[in-house]
Amino acid sequence: MASQPKILVIGSNRLVRDTLHDLLMAGGEFEVGVLNHISDIQSTSMGTISTVIAFVDDHDDLDVLANYNHNFPPAILILSEEQKTQPSNTEPDEFGLVCFIKPFSFKELLIQLQGLVTRYEIRRQVSFKLAEMVIDPSSLTLTNDVGEEVRMTQKEFELLYILYKARGRTLSREYLLKEVWGYKKDIITNTLDTHIHWLRQKIEVDSANPQIIVTDDGGYQITPEFSSQTL
Repeated sequence: MASQPKILVIGSNRLVRDTLHDLLMAGGEFEVGVLNHISDIQSTSMGTISTVIAFVDDHDDLDVLANYNHNFPPAILILSEEQKTQPSNTEPDEFGLVCFIKPFSFKELLIQLQGLVTRYEIRRQVSFKLAEMVIDPSSLTLTNDVGEEVRMTQKEFELLYILYKARGRTLSREYLLKEVWGYKKDIITNTLDTHIHWLRQKIEVDSANPQIIVTDDGGYQITPEFSSQTL
């Protein structure tokens, strides 16, 4: 069984820190560690951490995080109301950083956390095989059987990888929209169908008659014979 993503929660406010720890643990999706102070990361190995949630109380905290940014996985910063030198931004920036200003919505934080973890786990994966194609997470490319490279967008790749990781199980539209785009339930959009169409054009011999990514029971799956392939 694969290990659970590990989340590191950092904050000097024990009540808030422990409450967040308990809420994350209650979902059963993550392994959660805690640190009392941001400065404690200087003696912490970050190699197994998927995401950091840090409560920022002053400028010194931001300086410590900036100094260790090169060792960091994606991070969520929760800023105090007084600490507004960093603007609130609940969409990941190019460095995988999400910022909330207190008070914040735990539900919204969890949605963003799941997205950050997914993207981080994808980047850590080694290349895998799909039909006669080799998929490379580091370059977001697929190489076909004649050696041609085809580029994918980040969202196309995330969608393909999540379907591949499901090992032939059908994933619902709601699940895929939440995991890849962070959409909440009952959102009406054709975003998923559009990305599936684009992926089929890149990986199927005949995109009008797909054999790899198929529609099943209102959701999507990668045909089991392809999703079980490894290099």
